[in-house]
Formats: sequence, C-alpha cells, structure tokens
Amino acid sequence: MIENVKKHYDSLSKIYDDLWFYSSDFVSFMTDHIYQKLELKPTDKILDLGAGTGIYSKDILKKIKLQQSISCVDLSNEMLKSLKNHPSIEAFHSDAISFCRSKNDEFDKVFSKEMFHHLNISERDILYKALFQAVKKDGIVGILQLTPTIEYPLFQDALDYFEQNQIHYKDIEKGLVDTGFSDVKTLFISYPLEIEKGKYLNMIANRYMSLLSNYSDEELFLGTEQVKEKYKNEPTLKFEDTFVMVIGRKTK
Repeated sequence: MIENVKKHYDSLSKIYDDLWFYSSDFVSFMTDHIYQKLELKPTDKILDLGAGTGIYSKDILKKIKLQQSISCVDLSNEMLKSLKNHPSIEAFHSDAISFCRSKNDEFDKVFSKEMFHHLNISERDILYKALFQAVKKDGIVGILQLTPTIEYPLFQDALDYFEQNQIHYKDIEKGLVDTGFSDVKTLFISYPLEIEKGKYLNMIANRYMSLLSNYSDEELFLGTEQVKEKYKNEPTLKFEDTFVMVIGRKTK
C-alpha cells in the first residue's frame, strides 16, 4: 500500500499545488485553525507529517516568526523537492513511522493533514506510539482528516468507496487516548468551496484525491461523465469542505 501511495503522489508532484490550492483564503483558513488549536509559539519546534509540497507549513511561516525550522516529512521525495532550499523548512524524505521512531522528546507541536487514512490499523497504532515518543512533555498533536462522509461532486462509486475506507475520527481519538495523550478532543472545520466546473472535472481526471487512483482510465472517464450529467446545468460547483481535527496533549 505504501508503494502505491508514493507512486500516486510522485505522479501528482508537479501539479499538486494547482490541484489542491483552492485559494489563498482556503489555505489561510486551514492554517489559522492549526495555528490557534495547536497554540503555536515562536519557540516551538514543529513537525508537519505527510507535508507534501508544504502548502500549510509555508503559510504558517507567514503567520508566525519561528526560531527553528519546520520539519516537513513526506513519503514522496518528488513532493518535497520544492522545499529543499527553503530557508525555514527542513525536508525529510521518510515514512511517518520511521521518522517519528528516530526522534525522542524533540517536537513541541505536530500536525498531519490527510495522511492517516493511508495507514492500516496496525500501522496507525504504531504511529500513535511513535508520535508520543517524538513529542515533548506538554506538546500538542493535531490530526486533520476529512469527515467520514463527504458531499463532494464526485461520481457515486467514488463517494461509496470513500465512505467504506475512510478512517473515522473516533478511531483516531481512541488511538491517541490509548497511547497516553490527554485532553483529546475533536473539532469540526468547514469551508464553503466554489470551483468552476471545468476545473473540477480536470481535478478528477488528474486523480487529485488518492481514492481516484483506484480507478482505471476507462472507469474514471465513465465516472467523470456521470458528474458532467449530474451537474450539466451548473457552471460552478458549490460544496462544503469539512474536516475533523483531533487534538491531543502529552501531559506525562
């Protein structure tokens, strides 16, 4: 599974920001929540797990002057290439488990956006423990994922696949609690999106969501035709992008 995930993101690396950077307002909205809920301070050592091209880390650096570089970790070296020469970011080509296992009481704050669903149950359990090891006392971890159901303008089979395979935030809560994190809580974050239909159809064609990598070219074409038909009278697609953010603190 890890190799398939790496292959998917390697192939998207050159167009990833175009596909996922809905708008500067969206990115700022998300990083505002990370900034506030993780109680970021200039002295914090921050870890961005599954950082991709560093969209959110780069925006965090616009909001706060950190005394130390942000550590951006990703399985895809291709995704990290644009960060290699960033003055305030250290890019690490590694899987999340191996990286966290190599650290001990190093990070004050950790956030991960839409990475945990790529791991199976046993891998997640290992990562929770590795995170607990990597975080300093009083450190905070924030895990962001899409909600268990979504209202994206996708074809029905893709929506069904998502619901059958998406990690539930209750499982993340339990994983953090069982590992030893305290004050575990879940917040819901929702942002109204408006995307021109042609652009969104192109995003589907480029498999902008990893779940779309499970479909062949022919299946994806047929699915896209279903979306075209369903929204044939709508030039702009409007929907809510809703995330959960599960937060835990290491108090011992």
